[in-house]
Amino acid sequence: MFKVTVFHPLASPVWREMLLLRDWLRADRRHRDEYASLKRALAGRPGHDVDDYGRDKMPWISQTLARAERRARGESGPGPSDRL
Repeated sequence: MFKVTVFHPLASPVWREMLLLRDWLRADRRHRDEYASLKRALAGRPGHDVDDYGRDKMPWISQTLARAERRARGESGPGPSDRL
């Protein structure tokens, strides 16, 4: 087993997305629980590998990032306490 460490420049869009997702999940336990449940379900699928896992959780992450981005820009709409 080996560990891969990936570094992203602080100004990169990926870094911002990681922080937006982190802050969104910290803001509401229901979203944390939903994300944890999704991850457990995907990890437990027989015959699926790490690539499948990453690909299959992306729709949830993409939807969440879109909401978090709107919230960060101060636009009206669902906030962290709203259901996805």
